[in-house]
Amino acid sequence: PGWQPTYQLQPLAALRDDITVVSGLRLPARHVQNTHVEGAVGTMGGAHPQFHREYQGAGNDWDWLIPAGASYDFEASRHIQGPAPHQLLVIGVTTPQGTGRTGTALGYISHASAEAPNVPIQDPGVVFDKYFGFGVPGTGTPDPSFAHRGSVLDAVMQDAADLRRTLGTRDQSRLDTHLEGIRTLERQVKAFAVGGSACEAPPRVADSSSDRERSRLMSDLIAQALACNLVRVVTVQFSSPASHWVYRDIYQPGELLVNKTDTFHEYVHSQAGGSAFNTDSVETVFRGYRFFMENFAGLVGALKGKIEGGGTLLDNCAVAGFSEIAHPHHGVEREFENLPVLLAGKAGGAIKA
Repeated sequence: PGWQPTYQLQPLAALRDDITVVSGLRLPARHVQNTHVEGAVGTMGGAHPQFHREYQGAGNDWDWLIPAGASYDFEASRHIQGPAPHQLLVIGVTTPQGTGRTGTALGYISHASAEAPNVPIQDPGVVFDKYFGFGVPGTGTPDPSFAHRGSVLDAVMQDAADLRRTLGTRDQSRLDTHLEGIRTLERQVKAFAVGGSACEAPPRVADSSSDRERSRLMSDLIAQALACNLVRVVTVQFSSPASHWVYRDIYQPGELLVNKTDTFHEYVHSQAGGSAFNTDSVETVFRGYRFFMENFAGLVGALKGKIEGGGTLLDNCAVAGFSEIAHPHHGVEREFENLPVLLAGKAGGAIKA
């Protein structure tokens, strides 16, 4: 609140009182590995990336880099899932890049463990079927007999603990992920999610070839899933780190062409000088930044549009938006200086503007 929108942030102007622009943050990355991966792993997990166990010194380190462990969103979802039948919803707007690599940190920002990425759902229709295909929760009371039904996991936890002590670190992580998956399934079968006052069944939607339209559809589904208490933690991967995407909603074919490559990522790197962009490319680059802000505003607006209690769904959410790097000129310290972060929502009163 109180900040004045720049050209790049203009799409956020109507939500200025709901969004806080955080400046001056620095990510203490090491600058020894691919900076996009260092930034993504650092912002999502608070640690440095590591090499996959199969790495033997080959070039292109990004092909082998993985996070040090679970990302923040996954850890948060384990603690605040409550009665929601789904633990974590991970959405993808554009196609992740580099997903065929052994290292998963370049293609995915969310991980359940070092070697278990949470692959984003890219089709709004799939999200609808998974979360709303069987209808939406009502406002009734849970069957009291559910509280007395046993858990498969509870019955075998001692055996699982004994097995865990015999395993190495990576196999322990795999076992934990497997057990957590069973626990999530139990919650989905056993829990009776009670929707909030803004819960209603959305119409089924089909995917779109437009990134803008897909983002809009996903934002509406996210807002509805949260309003219905179907999930409490959502991650939106608009683009994967170092994404070689074109964004055809705003760029014409060939407009970003650099060395036979027509992508926003390569164009921005090629136009980044020591401290600023080349003069003739500023509008082209900033058009992309505005597009990202437009889609962030779409999500915040969808949350604000749901009336919940004496306020809005946004009032009961905490939303953070960021990029993995602050400056596109590789090899300079500014890559992780003044990292841009946007915050929205009040987290039920826990966050004061």
